Amino acid sequence: MRKSPGMKWRLLSIFIVIIFLSFFPSLLSVPSSKLLSIYTILMRNLALLLCAALSYQMYRVHKATEFKTISKYIFITFFFWVFSGLSWVFYYVLLGRIPLLSLADFFFFLGYLTLFTVFTKTIFFYRNFITRSDIVTSFFIWIFIFVLGVLFLTHLKIYSTLGFFKSIFISLYPVFDSMVIFLLLVLLFMYRKTKIELYLLVFTVSILVSSIGDIFLVYYSAYGIYYLGSFPDNTFLFCLLFIAFGFSVILKSKIVYFTTSPLPERDESSNPKFSLEKGKTYLFEEVEPRISIEAFYDLITHGVSGFALLRSNVEKTKKMLNLEKTPVLWFSSVEMNNTVSPSDLRKLTFIISEFIRKTKESVILIEGIEYLIVQNDFLSVLKILNGIGDLVVLTDSRLILTFNPYTLTEKEKALLERGFEVYKKESKE
Repeated sequence: MRKSPGMKWRLLSIFIVIIFLSFFPSLLSVPSSKLLSIYTILMRNLALLLCAALSYQMYRVHKATEFKTISKYIFITFFFWVFSGLSWVFYYVLLGRIPLLSLADFFFFLGYLTLFTVFTKTIFFYRNFITRSDIVTSFFIWIFIFVLGVLFLTHLKIYSTLGFFKSIFISLYPVFDSMVIFLLLVLLFMYRKTKIELYLLVFTVSILVSSIGDIFLVYYSAYGIYYLGSFPDNTFLFCLLFIAFGFSVILKSKIVYFTTSPLPERDESSNPKFSLEKGKTYLFEEVEPRISIEAFYDLITHGVSGFALLRSNVEKTKKMLNLEKTPVLWFSSVEMNNTVSPSDLRKLTFIISEFIRKTKESVILIEGIEYLIVQNDFLSVLKILNGIGDLVVLTDSRLILTFNPYTLTEKEKALLERGFEVYKKESKE
């Protein structure tokens, strides 16, 4: 979604309002009072309810996509956190204060456990697509944050003031924050160059701000200066309002992170012209990708879901074939909504595997293998294609590869032809 100058100013204005609503008690040095306590409790609960409502809306929008698992668990997280906020109301009405260890903390940790579970599960599921650089970069960012937090906490010597049990308990907040931040960073780097990164970025920034607040909560508690509505509570309120703000922007932009369930373009009653068997990868050696595109079109108009990655003009191809349901991406280093970088082979494999997993019968067309080789190297491309070919075999899909035979050496052509089936014109019916 391209933002107009007016929209940018509106978003900036809302962000400034969020900062003011979250931090004005600290900025104005408002002392502890009944009014401040009521304001803090009400704003926290309103923010939690808003986040819960928006996260449920995110789940409804994406329940037919690959994003449904993450969105569902995030809604469950806020469901637990709403009960945590309501517990504050219960304790304040009953006792006039919020105990350091309470039912509110129990529900809060349940929410964190839910977050940790879904992000861990997602990383484990997509472990083959997470590069070493993703892990290393995330680790160094995380270790920097973690070491700073540990040095700060050890300097406080909180055991002598809070006691062993309370010290361990209150220290769990920043520890859990850091664990979730590490998982978010890994997912953020894995999903880079896909639209889901905006969602993860909002969550990462919010949890990072929350972790700063949790460290200050330890500090304020250790020195006996914490009161309801002080700086640690301000940071958590900002975290919630920022998440709600981010969710609303994402929903308004109508971003759908993955393509919807694959559908065939048509299902004509006539017999297909091309007899391409399930579970096989076919090589089309042609200077101009004509027969390969014809074979692809033949399948997607006979009940097979298709996905095309092209080097040629995408819009021209879609218009020529009158494609409405078939996703088509363009190999380009320019980041746009319908492009994929030819140098990011892992991301390419990830996108294709996501499509194949969502359909029982599919066909994938990859045009311009020689362009991938120029952007990378032959052996890397061959390895990736073999991996996709294995996935095609396991799922009874079909993979169509097209390349200009005059752009490769005889050895490279021989390696390709040995691994895949060369399409022969005489096999056309």
